[in-house]
Amino acid sequence: MNNDNSLPQIVSFANAYLKFEFGISPTLSSYMLYDDEKWQSLITAGKLPNGTEGFYLPRTNVAYLASMSPFLVLNLYHEFHGHGLFFEKSLLGREMAEKDRKLAEMEKEIIGLDSLSDGILKLDNKHPLFPKYLEVRRNLEGINSHSYKVVEGFAVWMEHFLSKKFNKEGLFFEKQREMKKRFKEKYKISEEGFRKFMKFENDMGKHWLMYQLGFPKKYTDEILVELLERYYKNRFGNIVFALLYDEKPDSDIDLFVVSNDRSHSYYNGWLDIFHLQIDEFIKRTGLFDIGVTDPLFTGRVVFGDSAIVEGFKRKVLDAEITQDAINYNIKRARERKEIAKKYGHRTREHENTSVCSHTYLMNAKELKKGKKLLIQADLRQKYGF
Repeated sequence: MNNDNSLPQIVSFANAYLKFEFGISPTLSSYMLYDDEKWQSLITAGKLPNGTEGFYLPRTNVAYLASMSPFLVLNLYHEFHGHGLFFEKSLLGREMAEKDRKLAEMEKEIIGLDSLSDGILKLDNKHPLFPKYLEVRRNLEGINSHSYKVVEGFAVWMEHFLSKKFNKEGLFFEKQREMKKRFKEKYKISEEGFRKFMKFENDMGKHWLMYQLGFPKKYTDEILVELLERYYKNRFGNIVFALLYDEKPDSDIDLFVVSNDRSHSYYNGWLDIFHLQIDEFIKRTGLFDIGVTDPLFTGRVVFGDSAIVEGFKRKVLDAEITQDAINYNIKRARERKEIAKKYGHRTREHENTSVCSHTYLMNAKELKKGKKLLIQADLRQKYGF
């Protein structure tokens, strides 16, 4: 077992590795160590199962750990780095932590205390805040029940991820065998979650996994290429080039891909791939399609030959404006307008499609004047929409 004094260094090394891999690490969380006697008192007061060696409270951002466990470092990886990272940084985890903190504030108000002690709380059910407290608590319990496999599966996955890096994978599997003996049915749930995470990582990669869970998207061009490789699989070799465009911190990842494969689009909530077959790309740039020239002129190359991309840009800049190009953009504006009618007013879809329609129409207007703006932001700035 590691000496308690070495834990700060272990935390520092693990944090540095997570920052290197994902650009994030726990920043709000801390950990507390308890000797055997105090640990037994703690889990008894909290009515936790015998054999528990660690737990994490989102409301305090604290990982509580049994200091004498032979699996102390793994428990640290699980509670501090697994649960800590999840409740600090992921979309679902932050929502759950916020509800838990809200419960804590309501508990303090009902009890009349400035802070809460460990153990079971006795709340006055006649307090005027109690019905609202029950509503929030039941809502959180429902989320916890529905999400337990995800929350616990991720923590075990993170524990394994770090154990592999720091040469503790053998100890990890030893701990899993021990936990299986101790907790049986509860272990089955976390093991099932862990196996699903491992399969997902094997299929789609660790970065896709993290982004799918709603963690901040800190990426390099190499990571973006990895995402494309995972998505396209054996069709990846058909890509001519890929551009990153509309880049904003921690926002969706927007990729414009030109390939020898048929045109299609893909969106999963955080990854938006606008994919055109090379012939269609050449045709639409020749017609000054603003939806295509925009990513071409604003995006940056993350895969492919930059010289090829620059060649396409020059071709657009040198191309003659034709009546066909003007008519095409007018037609696209009308099509977008009709699609917008299918959505309810004041919906995001209606607004986006209406803006798209107006952009095509203003593009046609500029082309008619003999001008090529090519970038959506320039059109919107000029016409104030």
